[in-house]
Amino acid sequence: MCGIAGFVQYQHKANQERLGNLATLKEMGDTIRHRGPDAHGEYLEDQVGLCHRRLSIIDLSESGNQPMISADGRYILVFNGEIYNFPELRKEAQAQGYIFKTQTDSEVILALYELEGESCIIKLNGMFAFAIWDKTKQTLFMARDRIGKKPLYYYDNGRDFVFGSEIKAILAHPTAQKTINKEAIYDFFAYQYIPEPKTIFQNIYKLKPGHCLFVTDSNITTYPYWDLSFAKHNSKSEAEISEELLHVLDESTRQRMISDVPLGAFLSGGVDSSGIVALMSKNSKKPITTCTIGFDSKKFDETKYAKQVAKQYNTKHHELTVKKNVEDNLKHISAFFDEPFADPSIVPTYFVSQLAKQKVTVALAGDGGDESFAGYEKYAVDQIENNLRNKIPSPIRRALLPKLASLLAGQSNTLLKKGHTLLNTLSLEPDYGLFLTNCFCSDLIWNKLARPDFKRDLANYHPSIITQEYYNKCDADDHLSKVLYTDKLYR
Repeated sequence: MCGIAGFVQYQHKANQERLGNLATLKEMGDTIRHRGPDAHGEYLEDQVGLCHRRLSIIDLSESGNQPMISADGRYILVFNGEIYNFPELRKEAQAQGYIFKTQTDSEVILALYELEGESCIIKLNGMFAFAIWDKTKQTLFMARDRIGKKPLYYYDNGRDFVFGSEIKAILAHPTAQKTINKEAIYDFFAYQYIPEPKTIFQNIYKLKPGHCLFVTDSNITTYPYWDLSFAKHNSKSEAEISEELLHVLDESTRQRMISDVPLGAFLSGGVDSSGIVALMSKNSKKPITTCTIGFDSKKFDETKYAKQVAKQYNTKHHELTVKKNVEDNLKHISAFFDEPFADPSIVPTYFVSQLAKQKVTVALAGDGGDESFAGYEKYAVDQIENNLRNKIPSPIRRALLPKLASLLAGQSNTLLKKGHTLLNTLSLEPDYGLFLTNCFCSDLIWNKLARPDFKRDLANYHPSIITQEYYNKCDADDHLSKVLYTDKLYR
């Protein structure tokens, strides 16, 4: 993990002291030093400032430090992430005459951008967030990976542009303002996080996954370079698909194991992390290092399953049981997020990361499997609900079911409460029904919580439009594909 930050200041040539200068850059970098303890660097000229915090993974020499300048001096790069297919892309660039100075994947991005421009983004297989300054054209190009594994935030108030791997880096710049985004508060109560591109602050945005951003002295534009498609139907047999999938997972795991520093895995004992450990063991001549967190409660403790997997694949297994001090660490943990976030998994993730850091520098995990393969129980429940919805004519659903649901409103019996929810959801269209299924704060509760003036300011806004937009954007006809698309791409 590395950290990047910077600013563009076309409008402030005569006021360098108050705005972006070297001291500003260093302060922005210092706020994210935890992302890159191995090295730091800054690049500053009249119109732009770039800084980088490095965690060395490939080519540990100083030649891999950033900001990195292209061979002809025209392009300057700051990059966070890994490009898994960089060896192949490196050979392509060399075949076109590019002469490399380092062994890093960072320089491969520079080379491709010099040779192919913005379209080079299509070739990158990896997790990344980067910015490239063009000294000749005085423009800034930024991009984020397809699924959004690497974060990238930016501040735009129509005059100033600032960016960073975390919001705290942006707030270190003197022009950035902490003005609360009221829509984001409503979103947070509905989703328990703030969906992209919004953040808790006005004028600070997340660059969406699979998107690029281009800054010139006249405007700022964002555009997608990739989207997830469900339109193609596979006619292969289950056995053929399984074989192909295993090959893709095996190759993906092998690529992610390219590293010049110690590498391991988070192992929970579940299907996803266990599968990753199995594939890592297959692709390694040495035993894999695995790390597991246990809790002093049998209800949440899964260490016994992790031990079984570790034993089967002969890993160097490390385990830590968290017995106390969880509450004492919450303030420290929450400081990394910069905005409201209510996923309780951040607690075990923090502790397992602490354990892993003592043993390795890079750790693979099984995150994302449920969203990719419809592993959550909610997908099955939602599919059953939609099948029922399709069996009832729309006029009857809309007219009769809400009345039946109202008869069960306010019931304390668990079964009756579920019946109320089901009838209410079935009366709605599938996109809004999906929102209600995933919503953590009903309109009834929101109206009790929010002040009258706050509700007036948000009278023309409702968080459901986010779910509905993505659900209807999916290029498939079936409900499950639309649900998976929505879950995968909005967050």
